[in-house]
Amino acid sequence: MKVCQMLADNGADVDAVTQHEGYTILHVAATAGRVAVLRWAIRRGHDLSVRDALNHTALDVAISSRQHYATECLRKARHRQRKGKARTVR
Repeated sequence: MKVCQMLADNGADVDAVTQHEGYTILHVAATAGRVAVLRWAIRRGHDLSVRDALNHTALDVAISSRQHYATECLRKARHRQRKGKARTVR
């Protein structure tokens, strides 16, 4: 997590997408079950709806990788994100 912040602070493109898989930092963290990195990326405003080359979201990847804590983290974040968007529409 500290490494992610250090990279961001020093100009690294933490919003980058991998060339072949189309993975974002959320996809990579979800696959590895790195909940702290997921929370960090979510707080930075990363879009949870972004899909990889196989049309999977980070949540899909967490589920298929059997990363239960990452799955729960992403589900809660998606719920909060949808709730927030619903409020702005009104």
